[in-house]
Amino acid sequence: MLIFDAVVDYIAGFDKDFRSSIEGASEQELAELEVLIGQDLPDVYRDFLAVMGRSTAWIDIQSLDFRIQTVLDYYRRDDALRVDEFLRIGSDTKDPTFNPHLQLSLVAPELKVVAFPGCNEATFAEMTARHLSQLAGSLPELFSRPAFRIFEIHGADRTPIGLLARKRVRGQVSLVDDLVASRYGLEPAFWSSAAVRGYSAPGIALEVAQLGGRSLELLLRVDDPSEQENIAAWLATQLDAEICSLSAP
Repeated sequence: MLIFDAVVDYIAGFDKDFRSSIEGASEQELAELEVLIGQDLPDVYRDFLAVMGRSTAWIDIQSLDFRIQTVLDYYRRDDALRVDEFLRIGSDTKDPTFNPHLQLSLVAPELKVVAFPGCNEATFAEMTARHLSQLAGSLPELFSRPAFRIFEIHGADRTPIGLLARKRVRGQVSLVDDLVASRYGLEPAFWSSAAVRGYSAPGIALEVAQLGGRSLELLLRVDDPSEQENIAAWLATQLDAEICSLSAP
């Protein structure tokens, strides 16, 4: 199974109409894009485009447009930036100078999704060194995480508990794996990346995200309110974290 078939199956488990509301790119569009960029598309990006490259339905990532037509229009331009390290995969509809890219210099298939201001070959090095920001640890994370948050963390009028760890965690999301696996039998979801982990089982869901540096943000939802408080207190002790207020989802 291709990774974005798994993404669609996951979201369709909550929204039965999701599969019929997305649309993939055509082979002709994929072939043209490969000609325009002068190389084969990364497998994970080709997979995404083939499954939902024309429409991602209600999955809305900030103000970003990931449609293949948008990417084709960009690479048809004479001033399109073509570099080995990054592949542009969309446009920011609110700030057209700050657009999403895949960071190709990383080991596939976990290619980070990043954004940086518009630039040319002369300003590329400076712009990426000073202004590059990470949007997601991978494409599957980028498109699965909204559904995870909506349906598993905040769904059914649930109120999750937030924790912020700044000290002994050292910014490594993977350090939480052993904690929750040993005590609760939870394993990271298939879409998890080095930057974000999602864990879920009947009655419990946990998201762990690296904010940068040594900070981790955790969102915990447990159906039993008293057990939710107990688990939050245990995690806070294990990770030297503090309970924090949550913003609206």
